[in-house]
Amino acid sequence: MVNIGGIANLTYLPADKHRHVIGYDTGPGNALLDDWFQLHQPNCDRQYDKNGEWGSTGKVSESLLTQLLSDAYFHLAPPKSTGREYFNLCWLQSQLKKGNSCSPQDTQATLVAFTALTIVNAILQHGLDKNITTKIYLCGGGVHNKSLKALINQTLKKRVANYELLLTNHKDIDSDQLEAIAFAWL
Repeated sequence: MVNIGGIANLTYLPADKHRHVIGYDTGPGNALLDDWFQLHQPNCDRQYDKNGEWGSTGKVSESLLTQLLSDAYFHLAPPKSTGREYFNLCWLQSQLKKGNSCSPQDTQATLVAFTALTIVNAILQHGLDKNITTKIYLCGGGVHNKSLKALINQTLKKRVANYELLLTNHKDIDSDQLEAIAFAWL
């Protein structure tokens, strides 16, 4: 299960009952995407890049992507936790000051790739069995970003043999409501 909210988090539910359930934050979800969009589209009537349309007009900067992925958080072993207090606009601007200047749209496209890669990398940490179809359920606001969802799927296709990328709606759980349902249960 991958919840793509402001921060993305993963809950690993193994088919093998001898392996442990684990949950943790994979890194930014929509937080940086939304903050960057709002900074560069201040007159827009919404607070987010609808369907990833604005970001899809840019090109991924490989040097910026490498810089973002080099953050120490991604080298920590799970379980781990982070939030907007760490991954925020100040963090992003400090990364951009390290010589990775590109257009706002290119930065947004790179943030989409960054979010997708950190999610896929987290999924792959769990040694997926090549003989079993792995079901990956997405939920949260990020599922509405078509560019992000497509890039997660493309990246998985390159690295995983058998998987299904589904929304939690396939389990009759509204993908926009899962986190609220979980907190109500807790």
